[in-house]
Parts: sequence; C-alpha cells; structure tokens
Amino acid sequence: MLINRRKLAVSVILKIDQELLDNQKLKIEFHLQTDKEKKYEYSYYVYRDGKVTYRKDKYSLLIPNYCECLEIPLVFSGAYRVLIFLKEDGKVIQKISTTERVYDARKATEIFTTFENEKVFFHDIPIKYMFEKHNQSNQLAIVFSGIYKDEFRGIKDAAKYNYIRTLEPIKINKLFILDNYFGKFCYYLGEDGNSLYESATLALITKIMNQLNVPKENVLTIGSSKGGTAALYFGLKYGYQHIIVGAPQIFPGKYLKNILSKRSTFISKRLFEIINEEEPFSFERFNRLITNELIMCDHKPNISIHIGSGDTLYQTDILPFQKLCIKQGINPFIEVSDYSDHGLTGTYFSPFLLQRLDKLL
Repeated sequence: MLINRRKLAVSVILKIDQELLDNQKLKIEFHLQTDKEKKYEYSYYVYRDGKVTYRKDKYSLLIPNYCECLEIPLVFSGAYRVLIFLKEDGKVIQKISTTERVYDARKATEIFTTFENEKVFFHDIPIKYMFEKHNQSNQLAIVFSGIYKDEFRGIKDAAKYNYIRTLEPIKINKLFILDNYFGKFCYYLGEDGNSLYESATLALITKIMNQLNVPKENVLTIGSSKGGTAALYFGLKYGYQHIIVGAPQIFPGKYLKNILSKRSTFISKRLFEIINEEEPFSFERFNRLITNELIMCDHKPNISIHIGSGDTLYQTDILPFQKLCIKQGINPFIEVSDYSDHGLTGTYFSPFLLQRLDKLL
C-alpha cells in the first residue's frame, strides 16, 4: 500500500518550464504533468521583498499537459518571486515557487547577487548588503568596504565585502554594506556631487536599526582605508557612538588626487565623477568631508584608529585629525604598528578590531 501511495503522489506534478524577465515583466511558463482525468485549478501570489503584493485568490482552470503563461508587471524595484498553488477536487495539493529575481524598475534591468545571503535594498537606487542577525545582541556593527584592487583598474562590480571572516566569531548583529554605485565605488556618497548613495545607505541602516530596536548608542561603524573614511563619516554625521577604523583617509580628495591617481588613470577620472566640478568648492567639500563632520558633530563618539607608522596617512591625515579631535573634546585611541605598506592595513587591522570589540562588547 505504501508503494501505491507514492505512485499516486507523483502522478500529478506541477512544473515551471521557464522564468524570464522581458519588457518590464516577469514571464513564467508552467504546466501540469498528469495521467489523471480530473479537474485542476491554479492561483498564485506575487512576493516582493518577502511581502505579498498581489493575490490571485480566484482559481483558474488548468488544462493537464498544456503550457500556461503568467505575466507579472514589474512596476516597483525589488526582489520578486511567484508562488503557484495547484488544486485538485477543491484542495491545494501542491505549491511551487519561482526563483527570487531582483529587478531595478528605474533602470529596467535585473540585478544579480553573488552570495546566498546577499540582498538588495532599494531607496531610489539599489544597494547590496549582507545582514547577520544575532538574537542575543542589542548592538549593531556596520562594516564599510575599502577599495578592492580590481577597482583601481576600473573593472565594474569589483567591490568586495570586508572583515566577514574576522567578525564571524563575534556575537553581534552585523550589517555589511557594499560601496557599488552602478558598478563603481563612490565613498558611499553618490556621483556628480549628489548624495543618493549616502541617503540610500542611511535608509538601509535606519531600517535595520528599527527592526532590531537598536539605539544609536549601540551602533558601531567599522572599516579600513576608504571603508574607514565611510565609518568615520557616518559615525560622526549620524550620531553613532562607536567608530573603529584602520588607516582612514581623513582628506579623501587629496588622497585620490595625489596618491592613487598616480597609480591609476581610472582613479583620477573617478574622483571627478564623484564630485561636481562645476560647483564652487566641490573638491574642497569632498576633501574636508571628515573634518567638517567632526567640527559639526553634536556627540562625542568613541573613536579607535589603527595605522602603520610608515603609512603616509599617519603624518598627513591621522595626526592632524587627532589634534582636531582633542580640540573638539574627543580623545581618540590610536594604535601605531611597525609597517609602511598601506596595502597591509587589513592584515594588521583585523586583530586590532577584535581587541577593540572585546573591550566594547
């Protein structure tokens, strides 16, 4: 009897044959494979970003062994999937889901993710991120990314997440945010002098904070090099209490113009794509990004900085920043290690980050 039941169970199979994003629609072709002469019906739900946005509750007749096609208009940006229900004799006997597809409605393009737990957040523009929840923690660590080597050569979508493995044993909520403005880094700001990426990043952070009910006092911003600049910027500007950074660029405009542009023509070009050359003081505004927020800061965050003694940023950026911090009533903790290559920052910053977290958590 058990064998017969198994045979009966597989005699009716709902199959999805094709999923296609075309002409701002999600097109799904499916069919019912069966040798039973019965009446079958189907309905479906449309999910966007995990929420049901459309329910077709009225069931339609489904002809066995005949291809059906659904066309879902993609009006809004988000991660879409469709759940199809199959009924036999008035009872749901099978549910089948399409794969999740991320769609940018403004650009009319599909966005592909790299990792299983990578998500895309939309706030006018798309932002890729990974979120790791820890139920026993009431704190949130936000990790910003530095510039990956392939980005120096202008390769699109080359940005990488930082310190995922380093932070793996730490029992805290973690939000890793990619700096990837339509394939290029933008210091989490935007392009042409706008702040679209900054606004979207802040909206994502605020959304996660609200979900976790985490106050600003329990937020840590983390990053090295460009990621350190972003961690300082967001921490100072938006009132997050703890900032842990490695070799941050305090004067990013000067750093890109004088140092990196000598190694890469793309970097020089990218600098002037980020700022708006036609606006007065656009370069100066970008270059003084961090010092301006430090002066305007209404709170006194705990700032921890790691730097190599031979890194050019130590003399040109970190020491002047330290003096300005002291003037503002903030005494940053600074660790200076014996190395010169800025490219080694991640290697030395990782243990420093764990040590500082051990004291804070």
